[in-house]
Order: sequence, then structure tokens, then C-alpha cells
Amino acid sequence: MRQNLEILYDNLKPLLSVSLQGVQDQKLHLGRPEYYMGPEQPLLADHLYLVRGDELPRRVLVEQGAALFCVGSSIYLPYYQERAGVLLTHENINPFRLFNLLTSIYDKYDGWEEEMNGILSSTSDIQEMINASSKIFETPMFVLNSDFHYLAKTGYLDSPGSVPQDSDSSQKEDTDLSLGKFGTFLELHDMSTQVRDPMLINLLDTSTLNVNLFDHDEYCGCLCIDYQERRHRGSDDILASWLARQLERALQKYASGSFSESKGIKQALRDILNGYQSSLSQKRVLDNAGHDTEYICIKIMFNGQLTSLPVTYLCNSIENQFDHGIVISYDGAVIGLVEAMPLEELKTRLLPCVKSRQFHIGISDSFQNLNRARLYYLQASAALENGMLFASDRSFYQFSDYALTELLINALGNLPLELYYPEGLRRLMKHDEVSSVSYVDTLRMYLDKNMSVTQTTQSLYLNRSTLLERIGRIKRELGSDLKEADERLLLQILLKAIELDKRLKKDSAP
Repeated sequence: MRQNLEILYDNLKPLLSVSLQGVQDQKLHLGRPEYYMGPEQPLLADHLYLVRGDELPRRVLVEQGAALFCVGSSIYLPYYQERAGVLLTHENINPFRLFNLLTSIYDKYDGWEEEMNGILSSTSDIQEMINASSKIFETPMFVLNSDFHYLAKTGYLDSPGSVPQDSDSSQKEDTDLSLGKFGTFLELHDMSTQVRDPMLINLLDTSTLNVNLFDHDEYCGCLCIDYQERRHRGSDDILASWLARQLERALQKYASGSFSESKGIKQALRDILNGYQSSLSQKRVLDNAGHDTEYICIKIMFNGQLTSLPVTYLCNSIENQFDHGIVISYDGAVIGLVEAMPLEELKTRLLPCVKSRQFHIGISDSFQNLNRARLYYLQASAALENGMLFASDRSFYQFSDYALTELLINALGNLPLELYYPEGLRRLMKHDEVSSVSYVDTLRMYLDKNMSVTQTTQSLYLNRSTLLERIGRIKRELGSDLKEADERLLLQILLKAIELDKRLKKDSAP
């Protein structure tokens, strides 16, 4: 395994008074040490040269990526510090002992690399890889997958710095981060699933180093090193990045069929929501995923940003609440196909996943054919949109409660509402502009009560004769006796549309 001056420095510090100087490089690029044979020998890239300070030439060619280990100072050292990485010791150390010390460090990491390659070529077991790496990092560490479940962990004790455990943790929670745990985990680790460089998070009593794992540019997990046993070393970033790349290879090789199937189902769902024609294989995937389950589509919107949690975790925490749930992020929202159930049960399952966040959820009618998911996604979207307009104080909106509203909105098309008014309705509205008695409201109630005089008088708190007189005037203004069913239907649709229009204007008023 090629080395880096920072790794060598961190390994030598406990044994030798040494300083790290010059140009630093974060790559693993240095071959095993060799004696500098000078005086005209150039310093080649990716070579580590051992040299005594009094033997350092005044100037030679220094290639980018060359490194020096200088024993004793030299007046010519600044020239090399500007062009190469330099390890410097003022100790009078035997050069052969120094060579052996460096060789032992190389041997240590060569052994680690060989062990890791052996695991990759056989089991690709993540736990084995973490166990093999524990002697390198000498502090607790763990690996999470994209669902934020443990894939492997080592060295965790019941100590203040360990990953928090819920008091009611069960055996399942030894491999899963619950929502409560994960909230604390985020506070401790400040994770971002898009960052590729190692992230060191310093806390009051501990710190952690996190390296995200990717599979073809898609986040698939995280390597976490928790500094319970020692402090962070500069070389940890380099070594953790190398380990992360090996873990990615193992995850790609050892990807389970169920994981691949889950990705296939979710991609098929995304294509359907985008309106793409499903391929034959995608239709088969969705047919097989159905399991004769009765589904509903839910659409969850959060106020402001989607959520403070990584959306991957949020989707999976919701998905885990349902036996055959399929949950993805789509178009700024969380979309789920979950088993149909009563509203109160749905609330019970969803609330622990979205609590403490301002949210609104649209809920479609039930269906079975997943290939028709886009239609029910549109239902959930319509329920969400109308619910947020007309009942923003609520959080759950069922499409069945807003079906008429959506139908009316779509039925009006591009024409202004008033262009649909018959002349009789215009006369009623003109009357209401100058009168304290609303003929329009009376007509609406009369039609809603199926033209029952008794029920209308009760609802309007009028006596029978007053109502009959008013209804007579309304019919004269309309020029109709309201016996035609189509005429009554048109009036009811228009009166409902007028009511919705007033509510919209009232809600949008400053």
C-alpha cells in the first residue's frame, strides 16, 4: 500500500521527535523509502528519500510529488520545503533504525490492504472489513447503509460518546437507527448525504469523522469513526477515504437481490409519475410487487425545506411503517404507495415519522394496479392542493372530501366563471347587490335541501310563508319553476363554484 507523509508522521510521532513540513499531498502515492544517493540525483515524483541534513545538496531537480525524510537540519532545507513534502527530525538516529521504522509502517498498511483484498475477493463482508480496520483506527467505528441501518459496527460500549440507544431498544434496533436515535445522530454528526470529502465534526466531549459512500454517484451509506478512544489524527481523513472506497466496492459486489428489486420498483414508479410509458419488464416488476394489495397514494409536503432529515432516511422510515410500502422523494415532496387503511390508522403510522415538522398530506382513493399509480398520484396532489387552500389548519386531506371541488375547478376550463351564468342568475346577483336579503343564498340552501320547504325553513330560521314568498320571487327572477333537473344541476354547480371562488379570494386577500 503506497503511503502519505501525514500517515508516516502520525505513526512516527510516538516514537520519534519529528515534524511535518513542506508541500502536503492527500493522496496515497509514496513508494517504500530509499536512501538518497546524491549529489546530482533528482528527487522523483512519488519517491520517499532518506537523507542526512549535512548531505543535502544545494539544489537538484525536484519533481512534484517527491518527499524527503531529513535527519538533521540544513541551510538548503527551505528550497526543498517549497517543492516537496518534508519530514524532519533533529534526533541523532541511526539511519538503518529509521529505515526499519519506516519499513514496519509500510508493512502494517500492506498487511491491512492484503487483508481487505482477501475479504473483497471472498465474502465482501462489511463487518469483516470493519473488524480488520479496527486495529488501524483504534477507536469505535460503524457503517450505515442508505436506509441508515447498521451494516457493521465495532468497539461500541455504553459510554457517553457512543451512538445513543433508546431506553426501550429491542433486538431489531441493534441493527436499525430509530427516528429518535437518528435525530440525535444528526445533531452529533451534522450529516450531509451530498458531501464527498471526509467530515470532521467537533463536539464538546467527542468528535466524529464521517465519509459518505456512493454507488454510481448515488448515496448508499456512510462510514463513521467515533473518537471515543483517541483524538483525531490528520492521516485519518486519508485512511478513512481509502477504507470508504473499499466499502463501496463491497457494497456494489454484495448488493442483495431485494435491494436491486427495490431500486427497480422505485425507478418504475418514478417513470410512471413522470408520465413515461412503462416497459414490459417494469410492468412485470410492479405487477409482482402488488401482492394483491389494496393501495392508496399519499403525498407529503413540508413547510419550507422538505425536512431537516436526509430525505432518504425520511422515505425509508415511512416505508418501514407499511408491509408493502413504496416511498420516494419526487418533485419536492415525499410520495408513498402504501396499503389502504382507515384514516385514523394511517395517522397513527405516519405521525411518528413526521412529528415536530409542519406538514400536509394528500390521500388518494384506494386502488390495486400499480401501473395506474400516476392517476392516484394526481388524486393525492389534488387533495393536497385543495386541502391546503380551503383547510390549511388541517394536515390530512382525503381526495374523496375534495372530489367535487376538483371537478368544479376542472369543469370551468379557461372561461371566466361569470360567462357561465344564465340571465336569471345574473338578475338574482344584481338584486343581492342592493338588498339585505340574499336571493342567491336562499336559492343555494333551497336546492341543497332538495327543494324541501320544511328543511329550508329550519336551516334559514324562516317561517314557512316568508320562505314561500321569497322562493316565488326567486323563481320569477330566474324565469323558471326549477322543475327541470338539468337546470337545477347547472345552478347548483354554478352556486358551488361561486362559493369556492369567494373562499379563494378571501384566503388570498392581504
